[in-house]
Amino acid sequence: MYQYPSLNSLSAEEIDYWATWQMTEERPEMETILKGHLLIETILEQLILPKLVNPDSLLKKNRSFDLKLDIAHALGVLPDRHREVAKALNGLRNNFAHRLNDGFNLEELNSLKGIWNGAHRADFEEVRTKNPKQTTHTAIVITVATFLGLLASDRSPPAED
Repeated sequence: MYQYPSLNSLSAEEIDYWATWQMTEERPEMETILKGHLLIETILEQLILPKLVNPDSLLKKNRSFDLKLDIAHALGVLPDRHREVAKALNGLRNNFAHRLNDGFNLEELNSLKGIWNGAHRADFEEVRTKNPKQTTHTAIVITVATFLGLLASDRSPPAED
């Protein structure tokens, strides 16, 4: 069984490489959603852990995604827009688990765009137009990438004045 690396010990570039490797395989929509959700949950944990004096007392047990979102936000390591997008992704995952049919509609995927920049939006629109079957995968990859940016900025040395 594959052992996930401790993301806390990796550089931002290594984390980016690892997540890219995890997300590049073509897989069914549900698996893409689950993998993306898991990656974002792992990123949340890595944002939270360095801020806690005794992290094991909080994260040793299985805690809910919503609780981790609230803690990361309360600690100031998760911006409001990222929190809202993570909640939207959690909702997509939960809603998808209760459907008989496959697929997301564009409105559901648009709920993830709150943290995308112009280039992300353009890439998404190009994929949606040229290869609609890859729309969900593309939305999740872009969303995970923006969360990875939080780790990179959290590990960067403070800017000098």
